[in-house]
Amino acid sequence: MRLMRHHLWGAGLVLASLLHADPHEIKVYCAPRLEGIVLDGKLSEPSWKKAALVGGFTLYGTSKAAQPPTFFRAGYDDRFLYFGILCEEPKMKGFAPVAQARDAHAVFGGETIEIFVDPRHSHSDYYQFAINAAGSIYDSHREEPLWNADLRCAVATASDSWSLEVAIPWKDLGVSPKPGALLGFNVCRDRHLGEKQWTNWARVIGGFHDPQRFGHLLIDGNAKTIGAYGREFRKGGREGPIVVYTADGFADSSYQAIASASIQQLRQRLTALEKEVGKEKSPVMRRELTQLIDSYRRQMKELESAIQSTKPVDARSWSKLDLRITQLAGQLDGAVWTARLKALLAEI
Repeated sequence: MRLMRHHLWGAGLVLASLLHADPHEIKVYCAPRLEGIVLDGKLSEPSWKKAALVGGFTLYGTSKAAQPPTFFRAGYDDRFLYFGILCEEPKMKGFAPVAQARDAHAVFGGETIEIFVDPRHSHSDYYQFAINAAGSIYDSHREEPLWNADLRCAVATASDSWSLEVAIPWKDLGVSPKPGALLGFNVCRDRHLGEKQWTNWARVIGGFHDPQRFGHLLIDGNAKTIGAYGREFRKGGREGPIVVYTADGFADSSYQAIASASIQQLRQRLTALEKEVGKEKSPVMRRELTQLIDSYRRQMKELESAIQSTKPVDARSWSKLDLRITQLAGQLDGAVWTARLKALLAEI
């Protein structure tokens, strides 16, 4: 999706503050190592079955499920980051893709898939790869199309769908595929057959170029590595449920790992806060900090009990718990200043 962008920094900062927190799902895709991928557009290699097949695309700017639906898988090997996309299409009789020149804006004027990759999970530095149904490519570094990658792709068609396989070289992304590495990414679809549609997997705002709200791709993700990234997933004030996609479906162990890692970070914050109490000379300040610590200890005990519960849970329940931990962590970060303000007011 190409939108006119005006670089009005003052207005942009105001808008960013208004949109800072949002309730949209925080999507985490665990990408497995794939072997023997042949780019023919068909996604028929057995290795693809190791990668989760996910859908859930929505019409851009809404929560409405996109129809016809789009699905994708993702994985990697030492040379490439792979995407396999399946686009259901009830109007294949009118399917007539037109080849375009490299980086021509006309690539966006037909049936097109747009893939965005933030290789260092920076939430700002990313690459766009748009491939139309004729296999024509538009790629850019952010919105600068002079940058090109050695992108490989292939398209296949069926009576009710078209599919695309894409191989993005790691060398062009400037990173290597280390197990446990985290990338930002999104997959979007431009549909022009019938009523025009722009759909996104991770819901974005202000156009598809919104790295703050990309999904997360975890190389060889498991419960341990997912847990380590709990706070990273919520950067930018993200408050929505964390949803983890693996080939085996949703894993409770992943959510528990996220919450357990967050609790460990809370313990460290509380320990640091207790050290501040030991250094504090003001009796009023010591009293305020001690009361805060007691309050946080009680809250943390409740959260720990919820984490250790053996009751069945789902992604949304775990995410609500994780959000409570995140909010408590934020309170802890400001605890000393809160205590100082109360102590100051008490001494007036």
